[in-house]
Amino acid sequence: MSKRSLFFAVLAFIGINVLIGGIVMGAMSPTAQQPQQLVDQPLAASACQDERVASVQRAYLDSVSRRDSGLAADALAFENARDTFIEVMETCYQNLDGPLRYDGGGSIYTDGGGLAVSEPFVLWGTKWGAGSPFNPATSPRIAGGTVTYSFMPTGVTILETDSSGQPIFTGNNIKVDDFPTFEQCFYTEIRNAFAAWQAVTNITFSEVADNGLPFNAAGAVGHIRIGGHLFDGPSGVLAHAYFPPPNGTTAAGDLHFDVGEPWGCTHGANRLDLGLVTLHEIGHSIGLAHEPNILAVMNPFYNPSLSSLRMDDILGSQSIYGHNASATAIPTYTNTPTASRTPSRTPSRTPTPTLTPSRTPSPTATQTLTPSSTPSSTPTASS
Repeated sequence: MSKRSLFFAVLAFIGINVLIGGIVMGAMSPTAQQPQQLVDQPLAASACQDERVASVQRAYLDSVSRRDSGLAADALAFENARDTFIEVMETCYQNLDGPLRYDGGGSIYTDGGGLAVSEPFVLWGTKWGAGSPFNPATSPRIAGGTVTYSFMPTGVTILETDSSGQPIFTGNNIKVDDFPTFEQCFYTEIRNAFAAWQAVTNITFSEVADNGLPFNAAGAVGHIRIGGHLFDGPSGVLAHAYFPPPNGTTAAGDLHFDVGEPWGCTHGANRLDLGLVTLHEIGHSIGLAHEPNILAVMNPFYNPSLSSLRMDDILGSQSIYGHNASATAIPTYTNTPTASRTPSRTPSRTPTPTLTPSRTPSPTATQTLTPSSTPSSTPTASS
């Protein structure tokens, strides 16, 4: 065979092999890999879809109400619903691509105050004890007296409205014990947060038993009533609290957590620090608004690196109530370590049908930096 013939024979052999290889690789590549993408990617993403979130939230709330019937089947259904809810919350948190807001900035039912940017802190203009409301550009430094707090039981009726009186949440309270990721240290975290503010400020907090009356009802026991309900789904607004009186009938100071968040006693392992969020919300409950410029617990965004009240927080609270004369040092707010709770089973990926997504916004926050001149008689919100 001539060299010319040999060259064309080799070239033809290589071309045939390249063609066959291309056909084989083409068959293997996009077609074979697509099922892997279709199986793996949407599972995590679908957990945070509105319908999915709404269905597992509703299933959990329904299981809470049935659980107290005492039937073993209902107790098991509660455990399963809780584990599914936790798994969805954790997935949403893992997919978070931005900072978390504590709340809408404070909530009001009666417009008795107005934001004032003062250096270095921001006051709302209402307080506990004598001297409320006050000009938020001033510092009254009047003692707050004794302010009680209580833990609302599950089932307490909650109706929250916006500044025009339109309902923004209607439903029942979920007590702290019934938060999906509940641990006993939740109560320690909340009590420690009250103690931290009391240690630097001339105000006294005292825990009392709640009497179970509806939210904002006359005669409700506990100046600051603590509970939870659904807000806007996992990894949204975390909580809200109502500014001090005058503010509604008894809404002033009340603090609500979003039960759709993966709460824990420390930050990490797919958990949000409930104690830190409580510390922030109590700041609203005693009359502080968001601090936009200086590092503080009262900054609008969740910052798990903070472990204590900052000087800006302390000066702000003392400008309202004066300082705690018995305090000898600035206290450190210490997290209570806790182990991460791992769901006991692999939840079903099949959404529960027929639910309207619950995307109720938190009470409308007053964002204007100009004090309100004319108090409104229409209830508005404070968080």
